[in-house]
Amino acid sequence: MIAMNGKKKRIAIWTEGGWALGKIYEGLKDSLQFKYDVDFYNWHDNNANKKLWIDGAWRDYDIIMGNTAVTFWPEDYGFFKKMPKELIDKMIIGIWANLNLDNNHFKESIRYTEGPTFHCLTPEIQESAKLMYNIDATIAKPGTSTSEFFPFKKVDKIEVIGLNGDPRIGGEWSKIKRPDMLVDIAQKSNCQHSFIFNSSEHGCMIYKDIDMYVCTSTSESGPAGIMECAMSKIPVISTKVGYAKTLKSIKTFTTVDEAVDIINELNSSPVLLNNYVDELYNEVIKEYDWVTAAPKYWIPLIESVLNKS
Repeated sequence: MIAMNGKKKRIAIWTEGGWALGKIYEGLKDSLQFKYDVDFYNWHDNNANKKLWIDGAWRDYDIIMGNTAVTFWPEDYGFFKKMPKELIDKMIIGIWANLNLDNNHFKESIRYTEGPTFHCLTPEIQESAKLMYNIDATIAKPGTSTSEFFPFKKVDKIEVIGLNGDPRIGGEWSKIKRPDMLVDIAQKSNCQHSFIFNSSEHGCMIYKDIDMYVCTSTSESGPAGIMECAMSKIPVISTKVGYAKTLKSIKTFTTVDEAVDIINELNSSPVLLNNYVDELYNEVIKEYDWVTAAPKYWIPLIESVLNKS
């Protein structure tokens, strides 16, 4: 949207800057830049936080976008005592949407996007995605240069990323993430296993030491690892949660034995394994790239908020 004075409407994107969410929103920024003036604020940057929230730069924007943290971090971290209605009216939450927020201040005010919560990147929208997610890979072995990619021949090591690998996970989170199930799957399929948490690596390098991503959770909004690995042409299987409920090509399981059967089946033939990887990759790139997602979900929502304001 172009304002009456000829200037583009301004959007502030506030989210983490290094892991999956940061890359998602960087892609969103690039996909919207032709239509709006978009600035990116990394919440790990104290100067950015101060500028946006304490110094009041949010007032200069027509839209404030981000993930669910936008709804509680500014208050919880003392950026201001209570968000004014002017700010609430500018907010759009697009990732991890439709949570049961305890804070009544936000329940009826925040606008959520519809459709997929994770939007992949394409070379046409973000050039850096080629390196970050191995989009140009024929068959990508994570963590290698494009000249060194080679087809998967066998799954020997499986892993998962996030709270599953946090030693502080605790009993209640363990019931949801089920790290013990991953261990059982690895043992019964004769695979090694690992858990990744607080990795110093970025992008596809996070997965450089594994052959398959396995999600064993009982409930997920994502996880981002499913989409990251699918885009990186890394084999991935999952319980029927999150993205695994919307991706038609992904192989899902309910029990340990079902997961083991899937791994054994894929390991029975390199051709079968690589065909599975290609099929999932092609679905993700076609259905979830920014070329599809931005005009279908984001721009209509932004325009509706701007029109109301």
